[in-house]
Amino acid sequence: MILSSAGPFTPTQEHLDRLCDQARSSFDDPLFALSVEAFGEPHSAVVMNSDTLRVFMRSDTEPADALCCICDHSIDLGAFVAKIRDTLESITHGG
Repeated sequence: MILSSAGPFTPTQEHLDRLCDQARSSFDDPLFALSVEAFGEPHSAVVMNSDTLRVFMRSDTEPADALCCICDHSIDLGAFVAKIRDTLESITHGG
């Protein structure tokens, strides 16, 4: 379920649904079994194209909770990921 979106881009519900599908497939891809074996369960994914990068983050404690973010390439990815990780855990724990 999409609770909200923010920014200059106003996506349609269909676009948000496709974004959720892309996030779900990023975490549920059958090839991830190899990655899980080597690195453990994935909690984030980054998908890049020529215009944007998409960051999908799943809660460490509640896998059904996730954030999907569409960003510009100029973003400070490390700082952004740290902030959304904190935000997601705050949402998950009701804070």
